[in-house]
Amino acid sequence: TAVGAIGTIGACAAIAKPYLVHEVSGERTAARASERASSGIETETQGIRRRQRNARAARFAAEAAEYEEFEAAVGSRVARVFAPYPDAKPWRDSSAGRNAFQAEVSATDEVWSARIAAAASLLGVPKRESSLNIPHPSDDPDAIDTRAKYDKVKAWSFSRYEPSWTNAYRTYGPAIGGAQLSYLSIYKAANNNIRHSIAVMSEEEEDALNGTEATALASAAAKFAASLSGDSRPSVGRREDESDALGDAYRCKFTFLRDPLERFVSAYAEFEYRVSPEFEQHFPSTCAQGDWVTNTFDLLDASDREMVSKTAPGESSESSEPLRKPLDSDSLWSSDSPVWPPPLGSAARARLLLRLLASLRWVDDSREARARLNAANDPVPAKTNLNCVVAFHHFFPQANNFVSSSPDASSPASRKQQTPLNFVGKLERFSEDWQSLAKTCRVTPPEALRYAPLPDGGGHPTTSGAPTEDAMLALLESDDDAMVAFCLLYLDDYTWGGYELPRACALSDVVRRLTTAYGAETAGDENDVVAAEEGEAERAETRKQSFAQYVRSHFAGPRKEEEEALPFVL
Repeated sequence: TAVGAIGTIGACAAIAKPYLVHEVSGERTAARASERASSGIETETQGIRRRQRNARAARFAAEAAEYEEFEAAVGSRVARVFAPYPDAKPWRDSSAGRNAFQAEVSATDEVWSARIAAAASLLGVPKRESSLNIPHPSDDPDAIDTRAKYDKVKAWSFSRYEPSWTNAYRTYGPAIGGAQLSYLSIYKAANNNIRHSIAVMSEEEEDALNGTEATALASAAAKFAASLSGDSRPSVGRREDESDALGDAYRCKFTFLRDPLERFVSAYAEFEYRVSPEFEQHFPSTCAQGDWVTNTFDLLDASDREMVSKTAPGESSESSEPLRKPLDSDSLWSSDSPVWPPPLGSAARARLLLRLLASLRWVDDSREARARLNAANDPVPAKTNLNCVVAFHHFFPQANNFVSSSPDASSPASRKQQTPLNFVGKLERFSEDWQSLAKTCRVTPPEALRYAPLPDGGGHPTTSGAPTEDAMLALLESDDDAMVAFCLLYLDDYTWGGYELPRACALSDVVRRLTTAYGAETAGDENDVVAAEEGEAERAETRKQSFAQYVRSHFAGPRKEEEEALPFVL
C-alpha cells in the first residue's frame, strides 16, 4: 500500500543515512584539506612572486642607475662635441691690438678708396690714371655716392682667392679625431700643404702640385683648371648665407695667416712664374701668350707711356720739382732708355707691378666680365691676361677673404661683416699653432691631426728663392714710399691679422690716418663683469641637469593631468 511504500522508503533512508553523511563529510573534509593545501601553495607562490618582483625592482633600479650614469657620460660627451667653439681674435698678437675687443676685418670702401689713391700717388701713378679708376668721396653733402662708382675698389676690398662658383672658398674634409674641420684657404700661406693634410685635395690637383717638371706640372694643372670651368657653375646665394649651411655651426672653422710682407714677395714670384711665356704656352686657349708687361702697356698709347715713365713718386705732371730725389728703380721707360720690357729680377719691373696694383688697371669691368659673375658673391674680376690659372689672385689681401658681406649690398660707408672663425694660426709659429688647432677644435686624440706636407714644398720649387722675390724685397726695403704704399694696400692684414707694421709704415702719418681703429670695450663693461661673476656664482649653486633631464624637459611632449596622477608601476 501507499503507507507501506512510504515506510519502506523511510527505512531505506535510515539505513543509508550514516553512509551518506560520512560520504558528504568526507568530501567536505577533503575539500577543506584541498583548500588548505592550495592556500599554502598560493601563499608560497605569492612569496616567490614578491621576491621575484623585488629582485626585478632591484635589477631595474641598478640598471636605471647604470643607465643614468651612462646617459650623463654621453650627455657630457655630446655637450663637448656640440659646445660652441671660441671666436678667434688674431689681432691680439700685435702690440697695438693686444687689449682690443674687436677689429674690423676690412675697411669701408670709402677708406679703401683713400688708401689706394694714396698708394698710387706714392708710387708715381699719374693723376689722370688714378682719377679714371679710383673714386673720391664728393665734397657736396647732398651728393650720393653710388655703389657702381666703387666697383673697381670692391674688386680689391671684396676679393677672394677664387670666384665663389669654384666652391674653393671653404673645404670640408672627413672627420679627424671626431672633429669636423672647415678650412678657409689663403694663397701663399701653406694652403696646399694644409689641404693635403686634412685630405681635401683632389687627385688631379695633387698630381699637378707633385709635378717636378714644368711640362708635367702645367699639363696636370690644365686638368685641374678645367675642373673649375664656369660652364658647371652652380647657383649660389649671398655671402651672408654661406655660413647657414646645415651642420656648419658644428664645424670648427680655421685658417692660417702669413706675415704680409713675406707673403706679398712670394706672391709676386708666383705671379711672374704663372704669367711667364714658358708656363702660359700650356694654356693657349685660356692664358694670354707673351710677357704680361707688353700685354698690359702699349708704348704707342700716350697714357700708357705716362703710366710706365720714370716720373718720380710724388711728382705731378704740372710740377717741375720732384718731392724727393728719384731712385735708380724709378727708371722704368724713357726715350733714352730703350730697354723694354724691364727684365725679370729688376727693381723697375717690381715697381711697375706695384703701380699696376695701386692704379686698379688690372680690374676687368667689361660687360662680358660682369655677365659671368654672381654679383652677390663676386666682385668684378682681374683681367684674363694677368690671371693665368688664378695667377693674380695670389695678390689679394688675406683679411678680405673673410668678408661675409655681399658686394652688391654694400654701400661705400658701410662696415663689413666677418666670416666666423674659431682658430687663426700663424705660419711663423706653425708647429705650435698646429697643435693648438687640434686642442681648440677638440680633436681626440690631438695626434690624429697630422701635418702631411706635399713633396717639394707644396708644389712651388720653381718660385721659392726666385730672383723676383729678391728684387721686390730689395725695392720695398730701400724705398720708404714704396713700403708705405704696400702697407696701405695690405693694411687690414696687419691690423686685423695681428702683425707689426714695418718701421716706415709705423712712422707714416697717412698710414696712421687711414688705419681703422680697434674696437674698445664700452664704459659699462665693469658692471657687466660684476654681473657675469654673480651669474657664475648663481649657476654654481644651481643643481646641474643631467643630459636625460635636459632632453626630457626640452623635447618631451606635454602630459595629461590624469596621466601625471597615476602611480609608477614596476
